[in-house]
Amino acid sequence: GQFIRCTNEGELKITVSGPTTGRKTGVSAVGGICGFVRNDGVKFEGCVNKGNISRISAGEVSNDGTSGTGGILGMSARAFGASNPHAIDATYGYNTTLTGCINSGTILSNLRYNVAISITSTGADEKANRHAVTGGIVGIINGTSASKAKVTNCTNTGLVTSGWDASQRHFMGGIAGYSK
Repeated sequence: GQFIRCTNEGELKITVSGPTTGRKTGVSAVGGICGFVRNDGVKFEGCVNKGNISRISAGEVSNDGTSGTGGILGMSARAFGASNPHAIDATYGYNTTLTGCINSGTILSNLRYNVAISITSTGADEKANRHAVTGGIVGIINGTSASKAKVTNCTNTGLVTSGWDASQRHFMGGIAGYSK
C-alpha cells in the first residue's frame, strides 16, 4: 500500500473498558493515517496528521498486549499470532518507509499495562516483547537486516505523552517510540 500526501485533521480517540477481572491479551495499534502495517513495501510520503490521537484505558483491568500509538502510523510489526497474541515477534520486520511526514496533533497513550518488567537470572527481561509505545510519527516500526524500515525528513511538533505506572514498560519518542 501507499499513502501519498494524506491528511487527517480529525480526533481519533480509542477508549477501552472492561472486563473488570482478568486480562486482555491483544495487540492494539492506533495511528492518524494508518493503525497497523503487516506487509513489505508500505510507504507513507508527505502525510500530515493534525488531529489528536489517543488510546486510553478506562476500566480495563489490564491490556497485557503490545500497543503502538503514533501520529501517522501506530505499528509496523508482526504479532506472534494465536500462540502468543499479546506480543510482537521481533524476528520479523517490514521495509515500511515514512518520508516527509508531519504530526502536530497530541499523541496520548494512557494504557493500563499490568505486566511489570521482570528480570530473569540471566539479566534478560522475560516480558521484553510486550510494550506500550507512543511516538509523534510512529509508535513501533520493526525492520530487520534484510528488510529495513526507514523514517526520513519527518517532523513532530505535537505533544507526546504516555504512562500509567512507573514499573511498567512504556516507551515514547518525538518521532518513534520503538524502532528495531
